Amino acid sequence: MPKDHENIRIAVVDDRGSVVDEFEQLFGIELPGATVAKFESADEALAAIDAGEEWSFWIVDLMMPIGTVLSRGETDDGLSTGIVVIKRLVESSVTISGDIIAFTLRDVVVADFQVDENIVILPKREHTPTDVVVRVRDTVNGEG
Repeated sequence: MPKDHENIRIAVVDDRGSVVDEFEQLFGIELPGATVAKFESADEALAAIDAGEEWSFWIVDLMMPIGTVLSRGETDDGLSTGIVVIKRLVESSVTISGDIIAFTLRDVVVADFQVDENIVILPKREHTPTDVVVRVRDTVNGEG
């Protein structure tokens, strides 16, 4: 019998609409019933963080435009926008039951995030969106 995924909430943050759409389609196949929230800007992601809702997973691209809320200085002209989003997420009152996944082309290590939370880094050079979705699915199903 398939697991009930209706309580699974996944945030996908990437400035490329085709990427967030791909994640939505893949999660629809691998975790039917799960809610996928698509944020195509840092501003949208920060607004969701400010809303203080509970989430299961966050998947965040690190290099994206800074939007109107963040400054060039705090984001290294966009190279670290996703890092700032993740820091704000961790520092907020938002509850995340699963992983925060940095899915990026940027070379980073966990120490770059300067937070105590465990950040999973999945480089885009080595992982596809399908790999990310399978990792989340396996975690949800107790296999990861």
